[in-house]
Amino acid sequence: MIARSVRVLRLFSPKLHRFRVQNSRHLIVCLHKYFANDSLLRISPPNAAIKVCVRTLNSNSSDFELDLVTYCSVSDETLESLSEAFEEILEKQSKIDDFDVSLSSGVLTVNLGKYGTYVINKQTPNKQIWLSSPRSGPKRYDYVNGRWVYKRDKVSLHVLLSREMSDLFDTNIDFTCCSYGK
Repeated sequence: MIARSVRVLRLFSPKLHRFRVQNSRHLIVCLHKYFANDSLLRISPPNAAIKVCVRTLNSNSSDFELDLVTYCSVSDETLESLSEAFEEILEKQSKIDDFDVSLSSGVLTVNLGKYGTYVINKQTPNKQIWLSSPRSGPKRYDYVNGRWVYKRDKVSLHVLLSREMSDLFDTNIDFTCCSYGK
C-alpha cells in the first residue's frame, strides 16, 4: 500500500522522490514536510492538504472508511447518473410504454409498469446504497474500491442492473459507464 501511495504522490509531484517513505505514519510526516515547505504549494494549513491526499490514497483500499461528506457526494452522483441512464435507456425501448423514473431526496424509483418497480436509495446511517429489485430482491451495496458492491456475492450494483435490464429488453445494456460503475 505504501509503495503504491508513493507512486501516486510522485505523479502529483516529482519532487516527492527526496523522501524515503517507510510506513503510513512516515508517509504522513513526509506529506506534512512537503506541503509545508514547498514554495509553489504553500498550503495553509498543510494538514488539510495531507488529509485530502491520504483520503485519496486510501480510497483504493478495500477497508477505506467513507466519511459522511464523501459518502453523500459519491452516492448522490451515483443516483443522478443512474437516473439519467435509466431515462435514456427507457426512452429508446419500445417494450415499455408507461415507465416512470424519479429521483427525489436520495431515492431513485424506476417504475417499469407490468415488469415491476426498482427502488434504489441512499442509506446514510450505514453509508450504503440499497436496491429493491423485482427480479433479484433486496440488496445492500457498500462502497468498495470505487464501486458499489454487494458483499455477499461481490457483484456491483451497476453490473447487476446491466444484467437485469439486458435480460428484460433482450439487448445489451451497460450501466457500468455510469458514475462509480467501473
